[in-house]
Amino acid sequence: MLDVTRHLGHRKIDKISVDVFETKEAVRSSSNMNIANGIMKILTEAAKNASWNRSVETFQEELKGSKRQQTRKSEPDSRESARKNETASSQKSYVGSCTSDDIAQSLKLDINIEMHLEDVDMAYTDGLEEGALSRRCLRWLGTNPDFLGWYRAETSGTILIQENRELSHVSAVSSLMSLLYAQFEKDKTVLVLPFFCGLHSGRHFQGSEEIEAPVVLARALLAQLLRLREFDWTKVMLGQAELPPQLKEMNKLQSGNFGSYMKLIKNLIEALRTHFSAIFVLLDHIDEGFRPKHVKRLAKTLRKLTNPTEPSRSGGVVKVLFSAATHTEEISKDDDDDIVVLEVPDEIDGEDEVLEVSDLDR
Repeated sequence: MLDVTRHLGHRKIDKISVDVFETKEAVRSSSNMNIANGIMKILTEAAKNASWNRSVETFQEELKGSKRQQTRKSEPDSRESARKNETASSQKSYVGSCTSDDIAQSLKLDINIEMHLEDVDMAYTDGLEEGALSRRCLRWLGTNPDFLGWYRAETSGTILIQENRELSHVSAVSSLMSLLYAQFEKDKTVLVLPFFCGLHSGRHFQGSEEIEAPVVLARALLAQLLRLREFDWTKVMLGQAELPPQLKEMNKLQSGNFGSYMKLIKNLIEALRTHFSAIFVLLDHIDEGFRPKHVKRLAKTLRKLTNPTEPSRSGGVVKVLFSAATHTEEISKDDDDDIVVLEVPDEIDGEDEVLEVSDLDR
């Protein structure tokens, strides 16, 4: 059985005190840990048997085969071939020796992982602050057939978890996302990109120097992608996602253009699909500081990665999880989309006492 302290141990969260005066807190911490370990066990087993759990080498071979076919098809048109070579040469010249660190510096992005891990830990602990109520909700979510169906499905997909907790910045859903991150933190074949909007609500007032919430989210996702130092980005992305971006796009990014950020993020994730068996994008409380138009733009862009009607490259699946503290109409289900909408009930039955892992397997 997985011990969640081993995965979410950056701040040694949920350490049970031996002090007699902290017994009540220790009992609550033990209950939280019991539920978390149970959910981690379920996530582990589900991922182990998931249809998307394929060898990354398979995607690399498929990509090579696809490139060979494209080369053969383009051979007759020498003028088109020359034009593409000229474009590629120009792009290479523009890229030069640019690294992910250079791009992050030009956009003033902080790619320090410590800040990111603090968010994951805080979302986990604060999401369970309501004790038994939070634990019952986490248990309900982690064992829900619709959630598990989305999680282990062999195809890409989107799920929206809607709550009725308007005044909550984080919740049991936040804790679930933290556990998903912890589940794959050491796995080199699965990429998890979380962001907790409730912890970074951004600008609330006109004229404030703070960045707007949607741009905060977009910059955080891009920073997580640029942190993947095992890739030679200039080779992986050349001709696919335009990294670094062309000068015109770079100017838009530097001015905080949300659409430009999302376009780049979408293209980078698409290009990375041949390097991971699964990519999870976990966005918590997207109605926190977001205008409806931004929620629509965010959902529309990311769902292009998961919609079966959209043409895409071969590679691993993309799983997008949105959560909203309230019911949102901005992420609607289209006729040609298989988005899963999961509504958390106001009342969840269950015991307030310590729960055993065996209870979660029933």
